[in-house]
Amino acid sequence: MTKKKSNLDRASERRRVPQLRRRQTMNFNLPVEANDYVKSLVAQGRYQSEEEAVIEGIRLLKGREELRAKIAVGVSQLDHSESFDELTVFADVEEEIRRAESSGNQG
Repeated sequence: MTKKKSNLDRASERRRVPQLRRRQTMNFNLPVEANDYVKSLVAQGRYQSEEEAVIEGIRLLKGREELRAKIAVGVSQLDHSESFDELTVFADVEEEIRRAESSGNQG
């Protein structure tokens, strides 16, 4: 009997971590809970290897740090009154949508 893949499994497969060309070894000890969790992800078939699961975790951590940096820029802009009110932003977005739709209809 084959295991039917869920939508979550298929989505996970689509976002598999690309194999990096250059590798560098890093050895470290994980807390037991983290180690067990990584092993369980591999056992469930969510990742092909423990390395792949850890690389995905690092990718997510990197994304979170990039988001924090963007938030810091936004907070700084607000502190310096470099912001736009929501009505202006929505009006600009709606205008962009109208332009995109009208240019798409002319083809």
